[in-house]
Amino acid sequence: MVHCVVFSFGCRRDWDKGIGFYQIPSVIKNKSAFEEELTIKRKGKWIQAISQGDIKAKDVLKNERVCGKYFVSGKPSPYWDKHNVDWVPTLELKKKSYGREIDYEVRAKRQERAKKREEHAIKQQEHEAAEKRQKLSERSLPVAQIDLNQPITSTEEEKTGNEDAFSSDLTACDEGNESDEIRTKIIRDAKYQADTELKDLECQTTELEYMFQKSTYWAPDIDFFNSDEKVCFYTGLPSLEVLMVVFDHVASHVKKQTQSINRFQEFIIVLMKLRLNVPLQDLAYCFVVLISTISRVFFHLIVVMD
Repeated sequence: MVHCVVFSFGCRRDWDKGIGFYQIPSVIKNKSAFEEELTIKRKGKWIQAISQGDIKAKDVLKNERVCGKYFVSGKPSPYWDKHNVDWVPTLELKKKSYGREIDYEVRAKRQERAKKREEHAIKQQEHEAAEKRQKLSERSLPVAQIDLNQPITSTEEEKTGNEDAFSSDLTACDEGNESDEIRTKIIRDAKYQADTELKDLECQTTELEYMFQKSTYWAPDIDFFNSDEKVCFYTGLPSLEVLMVVFDHVASHVKKQTQSINRFQEFIIVLMKLRLNVPLQDLAYCFVVLISTISRVFFHLIVVMD
């Protein structure tokens, strides 16, 4: 089966009936120097035409053929007819461009839309942040109104001050011969006001603690097993002392498998797996590592502990 060597669209002899296939011209060396030079030049032009400048990458062999589609007359001219249009293949030799044409106008519009979306997202975030700051300032005492020079007083001192105020009010009432009903009303109003202020302060303190608290998770470690009940439940050993004795005995015979967890946690992983038959994926979530790490740790330590 003969194939056309040209890359743009080749022909096959069994598919394209009536189309000839022609050998790449060879160099004539047994005649005059003029003919040898002419055939060398023709062969170079053929290779350049069918290779489109990719002569080094294309291995043009003697048995490769060029079909007649690339000649005006359907076949090449004789080697001596230098000025004939078919002295070199010229038709349909451009490489096909399979890539999409770049529409720079559409690309510019797309970039402009992306820029507008980004600006809108930034403005929306700034607006939400401003609303949150405004709500927080409405619920809490403004910083400008806080007297930093005033010494911090405890709750007991506040109560003492309130009691002094109550006593002075009562004294004034006694001196003025006020009735018991007026004294009771004064005490009730003052107590209600003090309780309200105390609740407001506690609410502000809770909000500030919530704002600045950090949510952290610590994988089970030695500090986690602070009771014999936990040790027995997770490992099956009776107490923390027994657990540490077994760990010290095993730790000297094993090599640390990962930098994400320490030797004690690796040891606990094996005991929890043996005691509770915990799935490896559950252990991976618990110790914040990959499941492959859990598997490697378990199968390494179980051989030593066996």
